[in-house]
Amino acid sequence: MEGEEILSNKINNRWIESMNVKLDLDCKMAHPKYEKKSLSKKLVQNTWKNTLRDERLLPEDWVTNSRVLVGIDLRDDDGRGRDRPPILDQEV
Repeated sequence: MEGEEILSNKINNRWIESMNVKLDLDCKMAHPKYEKKSLSKKLVQNTWKNTLRDERLLPEDWVTNSRVLVGIDLRDDDGRGRDRPPILDQEV
């Protein structure tokens, strides 16, 4: 049914959005300013390996490079046939 498909898409998009928030937090927690308390870049890279959009195109320093947009793609529309606004580059 159409209503179930919309609900399924909405659930999927919320899950992906939640994962993107967690990815952003991991990158922030790997910042060198936290010194010994920071996550290691290698740990963050290994945690998110094989889950990121265009992962093979990312620079080696994607974890701490605030100019790189990293994430998991949402659907191109909101489940109702309307396009989503483009995702803008944000500093991490």
